[in-house]
Amino acid sequence: MRITVAAAELHSHWHEAAKQRNVVDVPMTDGIEALSIDVLLGSAGAARIRVDSAYAVATMERGDGGTAAVIARPMSLDAPVREALGPQISQAVADSRQFGWNGTSPTRLVIFGGDADGFLRHIEIAVDPDADPQPTDTDA
Repeated sequence: MRITVAAAELHSHWHEAAKQRNVVDVPMTDGIEALSIDVLLGSAGAARIRVDSAYAVATMERGDGGTAAVIARPMSLDAPVREALGPQISQAVADSRQFGWNGTSPTRLVIFGGDADGFLRHIEIAVDPDADPQPTDTDA
């Protein structure tokens, strides 16, 4: 799995409205456009692999005796995330509204799918409360 985090999508003072759980902290270096985080699964006894231009974030033991390695590397983006994924983001916001999000609280969207390199890609988008709320019948 590959998780892409665009620096422009990181917001300070974010409070996640979810239950507490153990997480792996991945530091974001100043001056980079995005960070690519790969989760590599290895079976028990798997040979070591070499990954250039990356740093190890964590290694975890799997229940089957294998390991999961989390690595990160700085990357450049072909286009700003909101420009490249504009139609998908618009659809996800509309779907969120349809399923109960009222647009007044910050939330996050996840856009996922395969990429040309064969990785399952997961891109998280910050959605801030509406600056211009949807008009109501009483506004007309």
